[in-house]
Amino acid sequence: MDPMDFDRDELLAIFSAETEDNLREMEEAFVRLESAPDDVETLQAVFRAAHTIKGNAGGLGFPALARFAHALEDVLDRIRSGSLALSTSIAKPWSSKIRFTTARPMPMPCDRVVKKASNKRSRASLEMPRP
Repeated sequence: MDPMDFDRDELLAIFSAETEDNLREMEEAFVRLESAPDDVETLQAVFRAAHTIKGNAGGLGFPALARFAHALEDVLDRIRSGSLALSTSIAKPWSSKIRFTTARPMPMPCDRVVKKASNKRSRASLEMPRP
């Protein structure tokens, strides 16, 4: 078997499960950051999850989700560098966006999105609003 041969449905199922897990972890981390904004470890965990989602989504043809994760990554990078202070006014809106994405990813349950996105003609209908 050629190493480049893969089961796209299986790959998309893994992507779906990992993305949902990362989004849930990010939501929980933002809740923790609201009460402990100086928690560097939690901030790093959110950044890693956003980075993973961005790369996986971009590589599998989910540009809206990749843009969402990239925008979050940009904000987190500013917080990590000290040019932006994490506050409730920053954490709550992102937490809400992540909660919305987790509840209704792109905007339907992730497994259906993945299946629908496998059909190239359907990808345009999966666009999420930009954060």
